[in-house]
Amino acid sequence: MPRAVYVSPTLASVGHTVASARADGLEPVVARGSIDQTVRAATEGSDEGWLMLLADAGSGTLIGATALGGHAEEWISEVSLAVRARIPVQVAADVVHPFPTFSEVLENPLWELAAKLTG
Repeated sequence: MPRAVYVSPTLASVGHTVASARADGLEPVVARGSIDQTVRAATEGSDEGWLMLLADAGSGTLIGATALGGHAEEWISEVSLAVRARIPVQVAADVVHPFPTFSEVLENPLWELAAKLTG
């Protein structure tokens, strides 16, 4: 279930946190991104924020995400679908995002997770 806290900037999350994953007996693989790495952040003048993605090494799927900023409440649904449908990280990493959008913040962490899970 995706969640959002409408503070400025918005905080959004879905699925596990590192702590809840560990409590469920999982050791999450983590990758992070920064909103300021998106062109949209520069065009909007809103570069505050970050993203943390969690994957399960055993299944190769996303198990959670937490994000702050960049209208995270709008693009967290992409991660929500990946978690719910157990879409492999390798497949999620192939998604092309419109340019320029804040959702581009997903790309580098997904590529990093894909490399960690296959390497």
